[in-house]
Amino acid sequence: MPKVNTAKKTLKNAFLPKEITEYPKSNSILYTNGRRSYYYIVKQEGLYPQPSILAYAQGKNKYKIPDNYCVETTWGRSKNKRTVKCLINYIEGKPLYKIMYDINFAKEVQSDMSLTAVANMVLKKLFPNNEKSLISGVHLFGIHLTILKQTRESYNQLKPLEFCSKSTVNKRQHKFGEKLKEQIQLKGEKIYGKDQVILKNISYSVNHMNFQIDYCQKDNEEIKKLTSLVRAVDQNHISREGYRAITAIDPNLEREWALSN
Repeated sequence: MPKVNTAKKTLKNAFLPKEITEYPKSNSILYTNGRRSYYYIVKQEGLYPQPSILAYAQGKNKYKIPDNYCVETTWGRSKNKRTVKCLINYIEGKPLYKIMYDINFAKEVQSDMSLTAVANMVLKKLFPNNEKSLISGVHLFGIHLTILKQTRESYNQLKPLEFCSKSTVNKRQHKFGEKLKEQIQLKGEKIYGKDQVILKNISYSVNHMNFQIDYCQKDNEEIKKLTSLVRAVDQNHISREGYRAITAIDPNLEREWALSN
């Protein structure tokens, strides 16, 4: 039986890429390939756009480029340790890569060329005396991370709403409401500056199903009103489908979201 060189095998395993995380329970991800480590804090995991405009990273792996993506990346050791904020947003069907750096991410560089182009732009800003230094744009942005790829692709496999259980519908609406609130706050800072934007309520429909999200705390009178509505629906055997039809006619009636809270 041939002998196994355990030293070489151990060395080889040490250079295998690893992702250490409890995502999505935690938004932090540690990635290491044995040569360099990156620590990520996921701010927005993003989504893959429609295939007609979906872009891919350059190189042999051809990683998909997400839209509406934001991550804070830390790498390096001791004096060379740096943290930047990386963002990707599709503008007119093409990804725009942005990296914010310096204190409170006050400075930024951006490019619509490639991940590597903008990564090396910021590297020259951070280390102006080391012109030969290079960095992987894929790793700096973290678009190679398997856990984020799996999460995004799972969204494309969601069951249509009309075939979902009541609890699944509610979970999706709650998640949608939270994500929407996050986006409003982020965009609000860019448009209104220090003036705080407070989201009170929104109404929308999905496949002809109407919903309303109320972000304000309800007082006792409002809670009593909702309780009475639920009781009336149950006692008079009004189906959910029937109530949806009524709310579609009268937009002032409480939507299913409010009744479900």
